[in-house]
Amino acid sequence: MKIIFASFVAVLMIAFGAIFNTAVAQDSMIEEIVVTASKRGEQNLQDMPMAITALTEAKLEIIGADDMLDYLGLAPGISYRLVSATGSRDDIRGGRRLNIRGIESGPDGIPTTAFYLDDTPVPVMDPKLFDVARVEVLRGPQGTLYGANSMGGTVRIVTNKPEINRFNYKIDSTVGFTPEGGEIAHFNGMLNVPVIEDKLALRGVLFNRTEGGFIDIVEDPEFYTDAVGHSRSNLDQNDELAYGARVALRWTPTDKLTITPSVFYQNIEIDGTPEYEPQIGDLLHRDCHSCGADVSPAPQPTGEKRIAERQTNDFYLYSLEIGYDINDNMSLSSATSIFNSKMWSVDDFSKGFVRWGLPSDPYGVGLQDIRTDRFTQEIRITSSGDKISWIAGLFYMDEHRDFFQDLPNTGHQWCTVDLCGADLGLTDSLFTGVEKHDDKSTAVFGEVTYAPNEQWEITAGLRYFTDDQKQHIEFDGFFNGGYALVEGVASGDSFSPKLQAAYHPTEDTMFYGLVAKGFRPGGPTNLIPTTCNDDLLLLGLSEPKSQYDSDTLWNYEGGVKTSLMNDRLTVNATAFFMDWTDLQNGVRLSCGFGFVGNVGAAESMGAEIEFSAYPSENLNFSGSFGYTDATYTEDSEETGVTAGQRIVNTPRMTASLLGQYLFPVADGYQGYIQGNYQWTDDIYDPDAGRGIPTRDAFGTVGLRFGVQHENWEVVVFVDNLTDERGMLFYSINQYPDTLPFIADTVGVIRPRTYGITLRWNGGD
Repeated sequence: MKIIFASFVAVLMIAFGAIFNTAVAQDSMIEEIVVTASKRGEQNLQDMPMAITALTEAKLEIIGADDMLDYLGLAPGISYRLVSATGSRDDIRGGRRLNIRGIESGPDGIPTTAFYLDDTPVPVMDPKLFDVARVEVLRGPQGTLYGANSMGGTVRIVTNKPEINRFNYKIDSTVGFTPEGGEIAHFNGMLNVPVIEDKLALRGVLFNRTEGGFIDIVEDPEFYTDAVGHSRSNLDQNDELAYGARVALRWTPTDKLTITPSVFYQNIEIDGTPEYEPQIGDLLHRDCHSCGADVSPAPQPTGEKRIAERQTNDFYLYSLEIGYDINDNMSLSSATSIFNSKMWSVDDFSKGFVRWGLPSDPYGVGLQDIRTDRFTQEIRITSSGDKISWIAGLFYMDEHRDFFQDLPNTGHQWCTVDLCGADLGLTDSLFTGVEKHDDKSTAVFGEVTYAPNEQWEITAGLRYFTDDQKQHIEFDGFFNGGYALVEGVASGDSFSPKLQAAYHPTEDTMFYGLVAKGFRPGGPTNLIPTTCNDDLLLLGLSEPKSQYDSDTLWNYEGGVKTSLMNDRLTVNATAFFMDWTDLQNGVRLSCGFGFVGNVGAAESMGAEIEFSAYPSENLNFSGSFGYTDATYTEDSEETGVTAGQRIVNTPRMTASLLGQYLFPVADGYQGYIQGNYQWTDDIYDPDAGRGIPTRDAFGTVGLRFGVQHENWEVVVFVDNLTDERGMLFYSINQYPDTLPFIADTVGVIRPRTYGITLRWNGGD
């Protein structure tokens, strides 16, 4: 019924626009947007029979988009859970997670949204957005062309390529301040240089970001009573620094052959913890100097957190793209890439020891080091004709991932049963974990489109996928119950078909429908220590299964794309239903460990609408609205979910609105006022507090006033105008009956920020 209602509203809007179109006759204003999501070269967005949001370089600049938090809200039906800008556990478990149309299996499951940098699939990264051609958000399973982990959809960052025979440059600099935090300073530079006429060009990009923190640490020598009167000992402790570079060559030795090698590097560093404790105070984090009974002989520090926390994440992406035109109708493409990433962190575990029933440790430190090395190769051949066009390809991936975690026993070696309730002995580590994962995937895929006439086109696609995984895990230490080792293997294969039809009753209107299957590969199950045996028995298990299986999803979708009022208005609407079975979900145990299993089933249904309007040469609007009803359809004792419960990290509704008004300032000077609003409904999150496990709905407002003249532009802006505390994640730590000094932690968006941006570009 909800889908029928949404479709009816969309039809009414289109009908109203068609009636209004007869009374308005003006020149076309909406610029054609091209995308490459079909992997068949550039195509007009309005001719693509699929739900896709394309954010052009101009739109990203006009809203001041710098990372995914700035642009994700412009696409309907997408949400996120971001623990930190650096991610966590290589973004596989709980770090940066994207969710499209409610297809999400929680922080312990494998991601359901694929992420691409150009033609390279990578773990969810957050590249800084400068000299980016566009961001493409493909909604719905994209398994045929994009493979595993694209069950909910795919996000693509498409960078600008070197331009032959053109010299040009661009400089972009921003300074600003956050009243409740520190200053920000951004610098970007791009240079495109022809090297050999008609043959070779070089394009280089440099960027640097410094963002002052906005979370303060407060001293509290006694148990927590209230935040009033607490002295602030460490201001703005979550500083962030990001820097990087991109360099690309484009070589055209012949008219038919193009070779583009490139290197992309980015580093993000964060000091402190990017989270605060609402029970302590707004944007405050309590330094736990005297949590519980401290019987340690070590002296107690004062003033700041006991451990200087730090998180870093960097990546290198080496890629080689080759394109060869076999003839006028057929081309060959190759995309080769090597991706290396490293994430490491140093965390203060002082409160954790108390929560685990141990005395406070003045030197409680946790260490993590995660490294990923991934090689991918894809070869595609495409053919276009009057009635039949097709694409066929081969894909190969070889990935190795290492995860190291250590909780040193720096302050509890003196513990005895009488003093601590446990004898920790002289061991060097309370917990040590080493995990090594190897994953090799191969696939063959293809699509064929048949257009019998100008009105109809029918597309059939299929992907066959195989996956082989190996893992080696070693755990040791007090919390693990001693040394344990497990080696596991898993393998599987799957078909991912798609059938799609599009009908063009007029040149400006297209109706389409599709059926597509999405999938994720299975894998070997994590090691569960012997200290969790009792928790497993409560689930009727002596041990977890050795591996979890692939899960599958079927998507049924219909939509319409139309251009009205002489292309001054475009309206795109979609309705969908997804049936998800054998879904992979994290099974959490009270011992603190967990594993991934195949538990339960779920459904997701909803509707989305996007529009762009140019009422006049000086005024333009765009916006989106998404409704998603994603729920479990079966009870699961392992995960604790019940039929009818909302899927985690899924807002029912999302909305955005962007408007710009241009006006003359003086001869040769043009001014503009731009505003944007992004809103996310409340999100079900089991970690989001007691009694009401949701993260609250929130909306953000951004305003910009700019003046342009020839090749320069000045922009004054305010972001998060209403100073919202939009939650990125919520972690339950509070034990109000026994440990009132341990508070929940929350990650939030940046508070209200003011600034000014200067852009300068030039060249041929």
